[in-house]
Amino acid sequence: DNIMATVTATAASSIVSPRLVHAGAYSITGGPFSLAGSSGDVIQMIKVPNGFKVKEVVARAAVTPLSAGGTTAYTFLVGDGGDDNRFISASISAAAMTRLGAGITTEPFYTYTANDTIDVTISAVSGTDSASQTVTLTLVAFGTIDD
Repeated sequence: DNIMATVTATAASSIVSPRLVHAGAYSITGGPFSLAGSSGDVIQMIKVPNGFKVKEVVARAAVTPLSAGGTTAYTFLVGDGGDDNRFISASISAAAMTRLGAGITTEPFYTYTANDTIDVTISAVSGTDSASQTVTLTLVAFGTIDD
């Protein structure tokens, strides 16, 4: 029985001020956040403010314990309520730590017109030992803030 859930990571539970990295560039970090992931789960990882222009999103996923035969695979989407794969769509199989990818590294960049969250959706899980595994996610968004 797959139970789909929407959960909120600490970084998305309240307004988290973006951290100034250098002259006008900001980063917002969410995670690590761990759960026993099921297909359809949505994890609200980070809250982004109105006017945040996303230039890059980097996500990492770890699955433990590792699948003995490499039979368990997860498909992750990174996006928001408007488009669940706006930034990244990636699959991993029996990986200790995998960079899911980076989304939007060239223009046109995406600008939020209202406060929102950047979410990770577990869109598919296949294999026999996923019930005993934990998925740990970390997400970083880089961008600028338009006034």
